[in-house]
Amino acid sequence: MRSLYSYVLLSASVVACGGAPVPAKSASEVQAEIRAAEAIGAQTLPLASLHLKLARDQAAQADALMANGDNDEARLALQRAKADAELAILVTKQAELRARADAASKRADAASR
Repeated sequence: MRSLYSYVLLSASVVACGGAPVPAKSASEVQAEIRAAEAIGAQTLPLASLHLKLARDQAAQADALMANGDNDEARLALQRAKADAELAILVTKQAELRARADAASKRADAASR
């Protein structure tokens, strides 16, 4: 029984000290999302621009956390950054679709007169 207890303690300490791997793939995915948001003009709309700034800030925080070896917290910051970058893209696309719909509605109104 004592050897089982020692094994459990040893296993727990190895897991606790193991740390998470550096989330480099996630960081590059976030940067790609940020570039995609910039490419479609997210910085030109106030709400999209806010989410883009939040994504950049979270990505920078994740970089600092990774540099300090805090990969678990970095992973969470990257998840937040990715969510904000995706929101910036969606808000921008929504505004574009709304503008197209308004233009189509105006054309339809003009054609019916």
